[in-house]
Formats: sequence, structure tokens, C-alpha cells
Amino acid sequence: EQGGLLGVYHSVLALARVIGPLLAGLIFDFSGENGPYWVGGTLMVMALCFTFSRWGALDQFSELDEEPA
Repeated sequence: EQGGLLGVYHSVLALARVIGPLLAGLIFDFSGENGPYWVGGTLMVMALCFTFSRWGALDQFSELDEEPA
């Protein structure tokens, strides 16, 4: 199971290394030199909002890791 997940992880990373620069180049061509920065910043803010919205769900897993006293 771990090997399969690692394979998928590396495949997605390789795909991102190909598609990311292509998309950034297209955004640069259509919206100018600041376009990729605005898109990247927007995606980072969206990821941050998603993380904070799921923060309570992550707390329930930390309770499972604690040893009873």
C-alpha cells in the first residue's frame, strides 16, 4: 500500500512539473507579467482558507494519538 501511494505521489509531482510552467506561461501571455503571481497568490490564500476551515477536523485526530494517563 505504501509503495503504491508513493508511486502516485511521484507521478502527480512529475505531472505538476510539466503542467505548472505551461500554465504559468499561458497566464503570463494573456494577463501580463504580474498574472502568474496573482494567480499563485490567490491559490495560496484559497489553500490557507481551506486549511483553517478543516483545522477542527484535524484536532480530533490528535486526540487519538494521546496515551491515556
